[in-house]
Amino acid sequence: MSRAPPSAAAAGRVRGPLVQLIGSLFFTGFLFAWTFLYAIPFVIICAFRPFPRRFALARAYGASVLWVLKWSCGLDYRIEGAALPAGCHVALWKHSSSWETMAMMVVFPRQVWVLKRELLWIPMVGLAVRQMHAIAIDRKAGHSAVAQVIEQGKQRLDEGDWVMIFPEGTRMAAGETRRYGVSGTLLAIETGRLIVPVAHNAGFCDEEAGDRARGHRHASRDCRSRGARDQRGDPGVGRGDRARSRSYPALTGKPAAGCSPRSAGSLSRC
Repeated sequence: MSRAPPSAAAAGRVRGPLVQLIGSLFFTGFLFAWTFLYAIPFVIICAFRPFPRRFALARAYGASVLWVLKWSCGLDYRIEGAALPAGCHVALWKHSSSWETMAMMVVFPRQVWVLKRELLWIPMVGLAVRQMHAIAIDRKAGHSAVAQVIEQGKQRLDEGDWVMIFPEGTRMAAGETRRYGVSGTLLAIETGRLIVPVAHNAGFCDEEAGDRARGHRHASRDCRSRGARDQRGDPGVGRGDRARSRSYPALTGKPAAGCSPRSAGSLSRC
């Protein structure tokens, strides 16, 4: 995985703690307000559009959020490396922040998400998620949840959609992990699709941003390539799955979730 240095322009934009705090508070308020306001026309428009044409609206939402994040907090992302494999496959993402939930809509093709069913209960937002053919599971259901992901995942793949999964099942703090769920791996095996693990450093950058907001200082820290450093943490569960994924060179990016503008973030599809 290449580690390209931050751009000179980014290096010149250094924000003080107060400016960064104000920008972060603005972005937080914007994210909640924009999500609900966007969901209303989204639901109405999607009611008259076939499913394959709805994803453009979801991508526009994700892109707008990332743009405001860049404008308000000075945080951006960069993608390098090989293109994704042709066709639609199973992407297993590290879940350590909110950034990746937006980024996946922008950096991957048309997709559906495996998510907790509680998200369907949010007014308007839940209806919008349902219209995107999300696979909503009860995380406490065990084997029945796995069977649901496999059954519905096969349908989504046959329709030409990528299936996006957080294999740890919940958000994990940066540098931590837990036993990976098997649903994504079983889905890939039963359908003959590839597993594309996605690692990123957004959680580490959130951690750094939180310390800056509390007035803490960091020694010089390079936020690049942090998420992809430990390959044992990649969501490619089995050796065979990981070996198949290696045929596609790593792709790195600059997830903006709280990194200093002087630091380039990284996102790796291995």
